[in-house]
Amino acid sequence: MVGGPAPDFLLPARYGHQLSLSQFRGQNVLLVFWASWCPPCRTEMASLQRLHDNPAIQNLKVIAVNVGETGAQVTSFANRQQLSLPILLGAGSDVQER
Repeated sequence: MVGGPAPDFLLPARYGHQLSLSQFRGQNVLLVFWASWCPPCRTEMASLQRLHDNPAIQNLKVIAVNVGETGAQVTSFANRQQLSLPILLGAGSDVQER
């Protein structure tokens, strides 16, 4: 949702804790929905990691929500790609539909 607040959600992160969108209230958030089986998504993740790592872009929080995969699948992909940006596990939720 560009220009307005997205509905809040609470999802597990790949390291076991949970994150809610409301934790980032007042910050600019780039919320990306992705899956490791999606070729454009796999390519995009490297760019998102660079955004996350760029110290010149301090006013943007990048959050990647995986859709439809297990925590093990997501962790395996993230480890292979050396991703440290926040990755949430959206399997079984309706977050991407809101």
